[in-house]
This record gives sequence, structure tokens and C-alpha cells, in this order.
Amino acid sequence: MKSIKSKNKKPFLNYLFLYNVFSCFGWIAIFFYTFIQQRKFISNYYGVISLLKYVQTFAILEILHAGLGITSSSVIITTIQVASRLLLCWGIANAYPDIVLKSSAFFSMSYAWSITEIVRYSYYANNFKENTCFLFLFLRYNLFFILYPLGTLSEMWLIWKLLPYINDTQRVYSLILKAILVIYIPGFCVMYSHMIFQRKKWMKSWKTKKAKVRFCFSIARVFSAILKQKVVAQKEGADSHALK
Repeated sequence: MKSIKSKNKKPFLNYLFLYNVFSCFGWIAIFFYTFIQQRKFISNYYGVISLLKYVQTFAILEILHAGLGITSSSVIITTIQVASRLLLCWGIANAYPDIVLKSSAFFSMSYAWSITEIVRYSYYANNFKENTCFLFLFLRYNLFFILYPLGTLSEMWLIWKLLPYINDTQRVYSLILKAILVIYIPGFCVMYSHMIFQRKKWMKSWKTKKAKVRFCFSIARVFSAILKQKVVAQKEGADSHALK
């Protein structure tokens, strides 16, 4: 979801800011809950699944945002991202928690999702300021190189691990999940390429801004050198006048 600063979207700016802030805190909670859950510091082993599914379900609003034009995000890409995660949250983690929680893939998926979303929502919330923090920009357009493949592989592994348990009892659902696994690979390529394209746009914009900053510094250095020469010339003139 891309934040919008145009005047016709002004009534939604406060809403979008709050949405990004609350979503960010939700994913921070998921990250720490996953950490605590993985080390079995809590007795409620299903708590992280409950938190994950509700916070992720909240992201359905992003499809609405894109569809209504409140944000400039692609409706298709947003729908694919949200739908695939809802499948993992409700169709797998919530439906088969005993199987899911035994797999390390669930925790790597949860970590990949939460870190990605913490950075993403922090970036969007910060984007409402005139000058976006460079750290958020850098993390937003670089962490996905690792986190996106990690999240995708974890999701695929969870689905694969579930299949032996449902092949005989839920054949239709098993076939659907197998078909989804086949779609995952080209889907990953499309989404990964999209992120790389977005990164290239950011890099081009950043290099342009960097060049402008360097140009300004160069101009400043030239003026500084000219002023310095004038000061030296005036000082030498004053010294020669004093000697006379």
C-alpha cells in the first residue's frame, strides 16, 4: 500500500497514517509473540496463530484502499498478497495448529512476515512527513532480497508438510493445495520481479536526489572558495597599505 499525499486524498491522510501505525504495532506484537512462542515461554501455544490471523485479516482493508483509489497500489498485486497469506493463516495455521506449530517453517514464515511488515508500515507512516527517513527507505527496498524468498519457501514448506495428513481425508482440499504449490513458483517470480522493479525506481530517484545534493555542495564549495580568495585579497591589501 502506497501512501498518497495529493490534495484530493487529503481527507484520508489521517486515516491512512493511523492504519499504518496500528498495523505496525500489530506486527511488532506478532514478532515478539513468535519469539516467546518458539522458546515456549508461554503456555498458550495457539496464541500466536490467533494474533497472526486477525492482524493479517485486518490487511483486507488494503484491497479496499487500492480499489477505491485511496492509495496507488495495484489492486491485483495487493489481492494476491493478502489472499495468499489469508490461506496460510486461516486455511492452514488455524485449521491445523497442532501440525503447523511442530514445523520450524511456521516460525521462519512468521519472522519473515513480521519483519517485512514492520519495515513496510513504518516506511508508509514515516512517508507522511516531508522528508522520509533514509533508514526506512533502505530497509524497505533491500530486506526483501532475503525476507521474500524466506517467507515464500516457508509458506510452501508448510503446505507441503500438511499434504500427507489430508491426502486421504480431504482429497479435494489436498488437490487445491497442490495446485497452489504449482502456482507459487511463477507467482513468486512475478512478485519478486515487481519488488526489484520498485527498487530500481527508488534507486534512480535516490541517485537523482544524491546528484542534486552533490551539485549544491559543489556550488557551495565554489562560493566558499571565492569568498575565501576575496578575504585573503582584502587582508593582503590591508597589510600592504599598513606598510606604506
